[in-house]
Amino acid sequence: MYTKSIIILLVTLGICVMDARADACKYWFAQVDPSIEVDFEIDESNPENILKGISCLLEQEGNKSDGLFGGATNIRVSQVFPNATVEVCALFYISYLFYGDWEHANGVALREEGDNAISDKTVKTAFVSYRRWFDQIKKIGLEEARKRRLDPLSGSGVNWF
Repeated sequence: MYTKSIIILLVTLGICVMDARADACKYWFAQVDPSIEVDFEIDESNPENILKGISCLLEQEGNKSDGLFGGATNIRVSQVFPNATVEVCALFYISYLFYGDWEHANGVALREEGDNAISDKTVKTAFVSYRRWFDQIKKIGLEEARKRRLDPLSGSGVNWF
């Protein structure tokens, strides 16, 4: 009887943890996907929340539906950018969380060096680079990564406009 109660308790706790994770990711998904709404806030200045947010946002690779935001982020830019997809918005939002600045780039668009066109290959390369960068951040911590000014796209041949 005692063993059965412990098993039920552990299963219940496991379900609660999974629900909390799903709710946390839902918040981050709602920041980049207009089809998702949430009625709660998460402290985006908390380093632990930022790391969870980055982890969730990296799950958006392949989501090619229209993103929540896009275009130029700097008024000095006259370039017209294509509509940003959810996956591109997710990467942009990750950089926003890291740098704390929407103007970390001139626009919500990725390009390979020497090319102005966004392609699936470019986005895929960017996700590989962001995941490598995130692995490094998990090892050294967010604050140390900020001190070192680690760029998520460093060495990838991809950059933000």
